[in-house]
Amino acid sequence: MTGFFSVIASAGLESRTFFSADKSKSFKGTLKSYDQSSGKVRVRTIKGRDKTFKISVLSDDCQAYITDNISKVAVASALDISIKQIKEKKSKGSDSSDYKYSVTFYNKGKSLLKDLDVDYTVYYKKDTIKRGVKATSLTSTGSFDISEIDPKYRKTDTTSPISITKKTIKGKGGG
Repeated sequence: MTGFFSVIASAGLESRTFFSADKSKSFKGTLKSYDQSSGKVRVRTIKGRDKTFKISVLSDDCQAYITDNISKVAVASALDISIKQIKEKKSKGSDSSDYKYSVTFYNKGKSLLKDLDVDYTVYYKKDTIKRGVKATSLTSTGSFDISEIDPKYRKTDTTSPISITKKTIKGKGGG
């Protein structure tokens, strides 16, 4: 099965526009960290470069966004997610196999992570053996509720299965 797996932890933040205090300048980026003691903010620009600066150079709205979302940033930076495809054996007399993904969450931080809601989407295509018929794009969605992960520990969960039927045309192949 050819597919793409996307996981969005509720802790993740999306790109936004940051404005200077007087709103004369702006740039797009994603909040990566904020150190309250030094007052420094780190933002990754859409070009992939990290910028570090004092929070005071930003507009009041941007400062409020940072202080409101700092706990989400801490979770996003502490959580490492790895994904592995699992193909289950097909049943006798069947052309179908179930595919699932094993998703491992690792808390690389120093604090307990609690009450995480993680939504996932598996993107895949359903092809046909009929000539001239294009593949259909499909998705399968679900979520994981993680009550807690201790620092330096892993938790593994499995997605719902997706049944894939593989057929071949004698002498022509397929799959």
